[in-house]
Amino acid sequence: MKSGIQGVIGACICVLLAGCGGSEPTTSSGSSASLPSTVAVSGNASTAQQPSAQSHAAPAAFAAMLLDAPADGSAPKGTVRLQVRGSGLENVELLPTGSYTPKLGTFTISADKTLAWLDFDTTSLPNGVLLARIVAFSAPAGQGGMAVEVMPTRRWELFNDPQPTLKGPIPAASYMPQVFLTLGDLPYVDPQPLRDMMALGDGAYQQMLTSNGAQVRQTLRTYIPAHVVLMPTPRGFIGPWDSCLQSLGAPACRLAMSSMISIMDNKPH
Repeated sequence: MKSGIQGVIGACICVLLAGCGGSEPTTSSGSSASLPSTVAVSGNASTAQQPSAQSHAAPAAFAAMLLDAPADGSAPKGTVRLQVRGSGLENVELLPTGSYTPKLGTFTISADKTLAWLDFDTTSLPNGVLLARIVAFSAPAGQGGMAVEVMPTRRWELFNDPQPTLKGPIPAASYMPQVFLTLGDLPYVDPQPLRDMMALGDGAYQQMLTSNGAQVRQTLRTYIPAHVVLMPTPRGFIGPWDSCLQSLGAPACRLAMSSMISIMDNKPH
């Protein structure tokens, strides 16, 4: 009788221990494991981004490779098609070398995220030399993600005929080291600094050129940056202008400054 009672008590103790969670918990088959960190790219800055542990769907594999683009050193004209193939493509951009701005073009992406293309209109930029690259992203613009440079910087010679007019500001020398503009394409710059120099008497003007030549050249370059070439070449203007920049002779500088003041005064501003 005593042994029978002990057996009942032992069984009860086993039930109580099981109810108290004495064994290791198991992971539900519906839960997802944590994903590794990725590098998020926003503009030209990178930050660490941890994918949400709440996500149950595995992210699409991200890969990208160049399919078609003008060769390095070539001279594309008109509209040319650029293409990128891959997987998980969310955003692809044509960008300046070493920078994420300004965007030179945004690619159209297929519904299955495996193909991206851009019909790049080279006439949207002035003639000259363009340094450009293609970057693919695993997330939409402004939402971080991973980035792959599918086309490292290539140098393209842009020489459309007729010569395109300037749209917007003069492109920076960092991605267009040579820009061809007409005299009429030059954007307006306040000519007051030139007027102030022209107001000096001959002696003071010559002294300024002698002692402050670097500053004079820097002022002139605000009107025509060093990477800008005027095409066609306006002979009556470019001769004195180049001579002033090179030798800082008073007669040439007076003529060059007077001409630039007149040009700027006739531009809308």
